[in-house]
Amino acid sequence: MTHLSTHEPQWYALQVLSNQEMKIKACLDHIVDPAGCHGIYEVLVPMEKIIEIKNGKKSHRHKKLYPGYVFVHAQLYDDAGQVWQEPWQLIRRTQGVVGFVGGEKPVALKSHEIERIQGQIKASEDNPLPKSAFTLGDKVKIQEGPFINSIGQIEAIDNENGKLTISVLLFGRSTPVEAEFGQVGPVEE
Repeated sequence: MTHLSTHEPQWYALQVLSNQEMKIKACLDHIVDPAGCHGIYEVLVPMEKIIEIKNGKKSHRHKKLYPGYVFVHAQLYDDAGQVWQEPWQLIRRTQGVVGFVGGEKPVALKSHEIERIQGQIKASEDNPLPKSAFTLGDKVKIQEGPFINSIGQIEAIDNENGKLTISVLLFGRSTPVEAEFGQVGPVEE
C-alpha cells in the first residue's frame, strides 16, 4: 500500500463531459476531506458572474469559464513519485470524468495558472461584466434616447462597457449609432 506524500497538494485539471461540470463537482465534494484522508482537498468549477440585460431588465447569472473542465486540489503522487491510487481512482471512477490532463501521469497546473483562474473568478464577483442578449447582425429597435424607434443592425458588441454599435438609416445613409444594452430591444415582426 502506498502512503500519502508529505509534499504539498497541487491543482490538476480534469476533462469532463460537457454540461456535467456541476454534477461532477457535487460528487467529488462528497469525498473532499480537509484532513486529506483521501488526498482530495478541494474541487473547483471556475465561474464568472455576468449581468444579462434582456428587454431592458437586468439579471445576474454565472457562466463557466472553462466548459468541459473541473479542477481538483489533490495529492496524486506519493513520496516515490508514483501515482497514489486512492485519490486517482476515486476521481477517475466518478461518472462523467473523461480523464486527467496528462492522462495516466496527471500534470499539475503551474501556480501562476491556478492563480490566474482564481483571479478571474474574484474579478467577476467584484465587478460582473454585462453580457449582451444579442449577436452581431441582429436587427434591433432602439427604445430610448435621441434615436428612439430607429431600427438597425448590430455591427459591434462591447460587453465590457455594455454598449452596442448599431447601423441605422439616417437621412438616407447608413450611420453607426452607439446604444447601451438596456436601450434596445428585438424587432417585433
